[in-house]
Amino acid sequence: MDQASDDLPYRLLALLSDGLPRRITTLTQHLSIPESELETALARLRAIGLEWLDRGQGAIGLSRAFVPLNAARIRERLALLGIVASVEVSLELASTNSELLERARRTSPGAAPICVLATEFQSAGRGRQGRVWHAFPGSSLCVSFSLELPRALGDLSGLSLVCGLAVRDALARHRVQAQLKWPNDLLVAGKKLGGILVEVHPLGSERTVAVIGVGLNVHPDERRDEALAAAPASLAVTDLESAGAGPGIDRNHLLADVADTLSACLPAFGSTGFAPFQTDWNAHHAFTDLPVEVVERGALRARGIARGVDSAGRLVLDSDGTRQSLVAGEITLRPL
Repeated sequence: MDQASDDLPYRLLALLSDGLPRRITTLTQHLSIPESELETALARLRAIGLEWLDRGQGAIGLSRAFVPLNAARIRERLALLGIVASVEVSLELASTNSELLERARRTSPGAAPICVLATEFQSAGRGRQGRVWHAFPGSSLCVSFSLELPRALGDLSGLSLVCGLAVRDALARHRVQAQLKWPNDLLVAGKKLGGILVEVHPLGSERTVAVIGVGLNVHPDERRDEALAAAPASLAVTDLESAGAGPGIDRNHLLADVADTLSACLPAFGSTGFAPFQTDWNAHHAFTDLPVEVVERGALRARGIARGVDSAGRLVLDSDGTRQSLVAGEITLRPL
């Protein structure tokens, strides 16, 4: 699924991604293809949500310039960071998490400590509880990481919280100070910047493959706002560009930084579990000491004051004079 030199849609995307106008004849000559093949490749890009403008005189250009995801550039960045990883980038996938989970089920773990799979477009991107993750090419980062952890399947409490801390650290390198919303969201000024979906596959009794899906809004996109408007219970959204990173974000560098911070956190979690991360996580929880409500399967379960998380990553809630600890599962936390 890597970008091979004969992957015509990716080669075309690389040419158009700077947003400058290109004549149809220039494109066919550069790619050494007939116009019919160019039209097929353009249709493929249009199908995944890329939009371009008619610039007149037989020229077209993308409606917004962006840097495409590129496996070679990601590997180069990871090498500078001292990270050994298997990296693949696809133009389109149903779900990066589902793909890596399926690989874990049918094959033995790879030689690289971390496997990275990113895509420009997910046709079936998922969040927690089966929610749809709305992302569009160029404006979002959709990536999954898989690695082995020396912990049993039932001993992974708090894993998604540790991953949230790692992604937060990566965002800080891009001048964005995010907060965490239990158990798996990243917020800026109360607006959702991204989310994390952790899924696991057991390898015997003492080892587990963890697949960590990260979805981040990178640039403003009206289509994302329109899609979320149909879900009134959702938080308002923001993106890295609007949150302080500015317009010059290279998603290849951002992805490598997330891989770097995950590589720093997850071996420690594999050895010690969540407890050493508790204080740091609580320091960045958006709703600590604030009134919240807890919804389970669409029904109100409790209202109270959020007190952060305990050493196992469970939400601590003071409600009607009683303190209780809640496991994530089908629970959703909402501010009051």
